[in-house]
Amino acid sequence: WAVVLTGAGVLTGAALPASASQAVAAGLAGVGAWGPWAAAAGSLALAGAHAPALELRRVDSPRLPCAASQRAARRIYLVEPSRAMFAWIASEPGRRTAALGLGYQALRDGRRMARSFAPLVSRALAGHLRQADQGPAGRWWLDALGADAVLSFRAIPGFPVLCQEDGVVLSANPTAWPLAAVVAAIPAPGEGLVPAGRVLSHQGRGGYHRWVVEVAQGGGVLLRLDGADGGWRYRVDGIVSEVQRGPGMLRGVPLPSGEHVVEAHYRPPGMVVGGAVTLVALIGMVMVGRRQDRDAGADGNPGARSG
Repeated sequence: WAVVLTGAGVLTGAALPASASQAVAAGLAGVGAWGPWAAAAGSLALAGAHAPALELRRVDSPRLPCAASQRAARRIYLVEPSRAMFAWIASEPGRRTAALGLGYQALRDGRRMARSFAPLVSRALAGHLRQADQGPAGRWWLDALGADAVLSFRAIPGFPVLCQEDGVVLSANPTAWPLAAVVAAIPAPGEGLVPAGRVLSHQGRGGYHRWVVEVAQGGGVLLRLDGADGGWRYRVDGIVSEVQRGPGMLRGVPLPSGEHVVEAHYRPPGMVVGGAVTLVALIGMVMVGRRQDRDAGADGNPGARSG
């Protein structure tokens, strides 16, 4: 079969070495434990022939309106997508979709968006956004997102315009809360922040953050507007700390008075369990493969059959 497949490859215009290697790999793929290795070898054999025909091309994003102002924003709240917005986008879908940061565009150009378009979103964040999308009735929830800028395709009453360019309007939200603050307690909807200390310094990004805080007499809470996912773990001065849940995406770490170091580490929920299940599955596959090889060897040994 390897000879037949090699000949067929050559007749259809493929090079002899590539045809031969693929034919041998295809033949070995069906032979016991050789299957995965043969498939991998066959794939690697194709790389040499295909690489010269491929070219990596840079995909340039459309020009970003109000680029400097958008990138300077601490966090941007995009107004809830509506029929009017999609009608505005329809005339220039590529440029205007990118301008508003729809989909994953904001990840490419460095904007920090409060709204997520991922297929799976934290329930806490989704619920928080639904409240903020109510307009004036959701102003407390908008402030509690920590979004100091609002992005839309038209001016919004009550929000001073920072920049207006190519139909995109970026407005300021001067009452937005800081992303981390030391407060007396996590506020309920409609309540303001009651300071109980201050954040002296902050380092980190992504899955690790470190704050040095000073807490007033009586203690307080380090309020964080970016920790609704259950994978976050907190330590206060190196000791594991509990996390207080607040409305929407608000989370807090209780602190005694004095100066403290608070660290936040992120680990995807279920990662340990998932890794253990994967390891057990791999061990099981190896054991089944070895058993099949032993059984195949026993079947091919006349002495083993007679015994």
